Amino acid sequence: MFRPFFVAFLVLLGCFVAVFEALGLGFIQPIFDVASSGGLENDRITGFFASVYSVFGIPFNLGSLILGVSAAMILRYSSTFLLRWYKTVLSKKYEAHLKKKGFELALNGKIRYLDDKGSDDMVNHITSETRYSGKLISTSTGVMERILLVTMYIGVMSLISPVLTLLTIGVLGSINFLLRFVLAPAIRIGSNVAEANEKVQQTIHSGVQGAKEVKLFGMINRFNSRLDRILGSYVKDEVKMSRNEKAMKSFYKMIAALTVFLLIYVGIEYTKLNFGNLGIFLLALYRLSGSISSLNSRIYRIEGYLAHYMRARDFMEDLSEQQERNGGQKIQSVDEIVFENVSFSYEDEDALQEVSFGMEKGEFIGLAGKSGAGKSTIVSLIARMYKPDSGEITCNGVDIEEYSLESWRGRIAVVQQQGFVFNATLEENIRIGRRGASRDEVKKICQTAEIDEFLEDLPDGLETEIGDNGIKLSGGQRQRVAIARALLKDPDILILDEATSELDSGLEKKIHENIENTDKDYGIVAVAHRLSTLKNSDRIYTVEDGNIKEEGSHQELLDAEGLYSQLYKIQKKQ
Repeated sequence: MFRPFFVAFLVLLGCFVAVFEALGLGFIQPIFDVASSGGLENDRITGFFASVYSVFGIPFNLGSLILGVSAAMILRYSSTFLLRWYKTVLSKKYEAHLKKKGFELALNGKIRYLDDKGSDDMVNHITSETRYSGKLISTSTGVMERILLVTMYIGVMSLISPVLTLLTIGVLGSINFLLRFVLAPAIRIGSNVAEANEKVQQTIHSGVQGAKEVKLFGMINRFNSRLDRILGSYVKDEVKMSRNEKAMKSFYKMIAALTVFLLIYVGIEYTKLNFGNLGIFLLALYRLSGSISSLNSRIYRIEGYLAHYMRARDFMEDLSEQQERNGGQKIQSVDEIVFENVSFSYEDEDALQEVSFGMEKGEFIGLAGKSGAGKSTIVSLIARMYKPDSGEITCNGVDIEEYSLESWRGRIAVVQQQGFVFNATLEENIRIGRRGASRDEVKKICQTAEIDEFLEDLPDGLETEIGDNGIKLSGGQRQRVAIARALLKDPDILILDEATSELDSGLEKKIHENIENTDKDYGIVAVAHRLSTLKNSDRIYTVEDGNIKEEGSHQELLDAEGLYSQLYKIQKKQ
């Protein structure tokens, strides 16, 4: 679609439009001559058409001339239709191409970069800015069409009267320069519109996503005021852009109309043009002024679209440089994971400092510690959401960076505290873990994750649509869905990052027992919300300020009366 031959085809169609438009104008002179005198006038245009008709053996009379001009007009407007049709196809396919490319780049982008950019900014660039890029392609094609028509009109006018043509170009060119000088640059206004667009999207997205908090904390008026202010700026710049475009068009047409009357006077008083030639000249001038007016508007619009295009281009370039590395060998099984002096920081804030520990497949490892200690960072590093700043994480004796991301994440399942639930049926959300799973396997997993406990309350059971981010489910129910999809994946390593924090202690204990009692040989890494769930773990690591402070079984750490023991006693009292 974006290859040179397609662009060349559009240019060829534009040339057809210009040529057939010229022929249509040219037919006016011989039709006027034949209709008024019944014979041929000593005129270059009429002589040209008479010669062409003679070569093809066509009688040169009024009827054949009418058929000729009709054929020219049919071809002219058929070419125009094809040009504008393919222009739209090119524009929309280019827009779709950018959206798809941006979406793919975003999904394969590094998590750290995505965190920094934020979802609002990403969505705005992929949806809004790319739309303007499509408009830029469409409008640019329109500019090409108008340039060809303007060139053709000037050519026809020059054949009739070079002097009047130079006078016309001088007047219209001066007015065009003056208007461009007076009006504000469209690229500056377009940049303001692009920034306002982004702020509008951010405000609306934040308000809708956080609707409950907005209501509960009385922030409705604040959000409305913010949106009013941003929309005011957006409307102001959009109106200014439209006003300038319309001013350019209207004043240009006004000057062109006055120029027509001036040239009528000059043509009659100071040239020897007959009425037929003068009529063609004035008609060409009328068409020329309309095409130049349209050309000016399109160029002005392009300048406005350029700001959006440059933002989309810069976004794509930045994102393409922040892609996850997906090469490497395929991993067949995760038998052992070892952290060796691993350090990691978020910007300038240390999260982990020379952490070392290991686990084997089939082991149940617990991570305990206060909030912000670095437990979730360890989980993210295992899942390769981030890359260590220093140190090494190995699997089966090989740096995990040597394995392909696809195969690595295929052997690991992560259940986060706030796992995302898609706007689909309950079963579709569970099947994300393994799309080819049978209905019996799905039902069995539902029992393990205690989804059966609320399944009968849903109107359509597994086929129930659960809404955007599982809005029709409670927090605990959403967590159980996330657990079910992870179990269905049948991973080598199952990571539970406070995965049952919104469940009551009884249900949490039951789910942990169900997981531990399955016949699957999982390696389990559990970041515990309630430390009592780690009683059966093989080993517990207590994390504090990015360091592993303690290591041992549940009972060993209680006997040591260190940080783990303190945290456990606090929870037991509560």
